[in-house]
Amino acid sequence: MKRFGSIGDFAQLIDGRSWLVFLGGFLLSSVIIFLFSNPRAKLLGVIIALISITSFLAFPARKAWDDFQAQQIYLQRLDQAEARFIERCANAGEKIYRVVENVDGLTILKLRPNNYDAARQDAVDPYGEDYDWSSPTAYLATFLQARDKDGFLVDKISDSKPGYLYVDVPNSKDGSFLRYAAYMGLPATHVSNPEPMFMIKSETIKGPSARYGVTYDDITTPEDRSFWIAGSSLKIIDTETREIIAERIGYMIDKGLGKTTDIRKPWTHALTTPGWSCPMHNGSGHTRAFVEKVLKIKGA
Repeated sequence: MKRFGSIGDFAQLIDGRSWLVFLGGFLLSSVIIFLFSNPRAKLLGVIIALISITSFLAFPARKAWDDFQAQQIYLQRLDQAEARFIERCANAGEKIYRVVENVDGLTILKLRPNNYDAARQDAVDPYGEDYDWSSPTAYLATFLQARDKDGFLVDKISDSKPGYLYVDVPNSKDGSFLRYAAYMGLPATHVSNPEPMFMIKSETIKGPSARYGVTYDDITTPEDRSFWIAGSSLKIIDTETREIIAERIGYMIDKGLGKTTDIRKPWTHALTTPGWSCPMHNGSGHTRAFVEKVLKIKGA
C-alpha cells in the first residue's frame, strides 16, 4: 500500500470535490469582500474563505487517514499470516522412501481441475499448479515432454533426455484407462512447409495400468486460506501394494493478501516470488521434477 508523506502525495489526494468547494467558496468570499463595504459583510466573506480552506484540506486529510488505517489493518494481518506461514513451513519438504528405476509410464490418479483460477482465494491446490494449466491434457503433457540440454521441458521427443513414454488416466465410467502418449506429427491445417509438432494421442486400455501413480490433495485449512495461505500434498503411490513411496508437502502465501489491482493474480504472483513458497516453487515442471526424482525415466 502507498504511504503518504510528500507534497506530491498530498497533491494527489486533492480530488475534484475539494477543488469545487475551494473555488466556489473563494469566489463567493471574494465577491462579498470586494463588492460590499459593510464590515459585517466583509467578516462573512472572511468566514466563508476560512470554511473553504478548511473544507479544501479536509477531504484529502480524511482520505489520508482512511488509507493509514487500511495500511495498519493490512500490516497487522500480514504479520499474522507470515507467522502462520512460517509455522506451516516447518512441516514442509520432500520425503522419498523408495526410488524406482527404469520407469516407462505412470498413472495419474487425479486430474487437475480445468477451471482453475489463480485470482480466486478458494482455488484448488495453488501450490501444486505449474503456471495455470489451461487444460487437464496440458498437465499430462508435462510428463511426456523431453528435456533440452539445459534441463528445461520442451515440446519434443528425445532419445537422450526423454519424458515418460505414456501416462494412464482412469475412466470412472467403466473402470478402463486412457493411455496418453506423445508423438511428433504434422498439423491438421494446411500450411506451407509444415514442421512436425508435439502432439498427444490416447487409446483405451483394458489391462492393468502403470503400477506407480501420482495424486495430489489440497491440505489447506479454512483458517490458512483466510490468510491467503495454500497447502499441498503430492504423493507417489505403488498401486499394487498401496504404499506411499514419496510425498512432497508444500505451502505458499500471497503477501498481498489477495490484492488484484493492475490485473494481479494472487496465486500466480505468489508462485513466482522468491520466499513466498516452501519448498521454493521452481515454476513450470515443478510436479514433474519431483516425480522424476522418484520414478526414474527409462533411458534418461
